[in-house]
Amino acid sequence: MRVERCCFFVPLRTATFAIFALDLLYGLVFGIVSIARNSDFAITLGSPGVVWLEVILHFGYAAWSGFAMFLAYQASTTWLVRIPKLYRIACIAMGLLQFILLVIGGVFRSATIAHCQEENGWPQDACSSAMTLAYALLGVGFVAWTIAHVYFWFVVQGFSLRTEGRLRYMNLKDQYLSDWDNRLDASGGQLPRTGSVRSAFSAV
Repeated sequence: MRVERCCFFVPLRTATFAIFALDLLYGLVFGIVSIARNSDFAITLGSPGVVWLEVILHFGYAAWSGFAMFLAYQASTTWLVRIPKLYRIACIAMGLLQFILLVIGGVFRSATIAHCQEENGWPQDACSSAMTLAYALLGVGFVAWTIAHVYFWFVVQGFSLRTEGRLRYMNLKDQYLSDWDNRLDASGGQLPRTGSVRSAFSAV
């Protein structure tokens, strides 16, 4: 599928920078929140080590997003080919992380409910219902995130292909003009007939 514009009206270049900016913000926010709520998340995920691993991966995702914005701004043919591939790898890695965290959260659901009762003084049924709702919302968010990033990948790929095509055209044009200038210099400033339209149809 070739995407010409994001969401039917947003230019690909603008959309690509917006996508990377959103991913950068996502990684930073989740990493900071995980640090701020480390003790609570450690119970939900079963270990402080898992929380810190999640923090490192989210900050790594944010760093990649910032680097991707720089690569898109540089717009070199070497990196434009690689950006969609790297973005796909980053999205798959982050999607797997989210799925694994959801599974781990389900495994330690009873510990989370007990912590909810202890912290809030709620009955077990209320904490259980709250956890069920929270996991349902996280699951819906995961599905929405996955669908959105599949579309975002097509947008990034479309931007990469379009910009790469323009750069190749500009390089070919510059090479043609350079060759033409060299031929002019070699002929002493006279317009060379070889290869021209006039030389093919006229002896003048």
